[in-house]
Amino acid sequence: MKTYKLREILNRHGSSCATRICTSWSTMFEAAASAEVFDDLELVAEYSPYDLMQLENITRACELHNTGSLIKVDFQNRGHVAQRAIASGFLGALFADHRNADAVAESVRMLIPETLKERNPWLSE
Repeated sequence: MKTYKLREILNRHGSSCATRICTSWSTMFEAAASAEVFDDLELVAEYSPYDLMQLENITRACELHNTGSLIKVDFQNRGHVAQRAIASGFLGALFADHRNADAVAESVRMLIPETLKERNPWLSE
């Protein structure tokens, strides 16, 4: 399994350097990643246009240079976008504009895979 550089840094109580990018042009992500300055690059998807193919290209550009990729999603369509981004290879999703704990819990539930027992509660373990 691939290791997540940011997780390793945090486990060592180290410091990390990241930046936000407000374009879905994967060449910008590759240029930033190839500089070998940043541990993570964040696509600010709440303020930039993108399509699902661009999400794959962004993660591929980051992986080429062992740089993590995060996506910050808009509140209204957060579930769909975060699920698609993680399926495309993003290592994490940042959720914006939550107003209460219930909204946060709902966002977390959107990313947790459903188990067979949750779909059919009559199944025994």
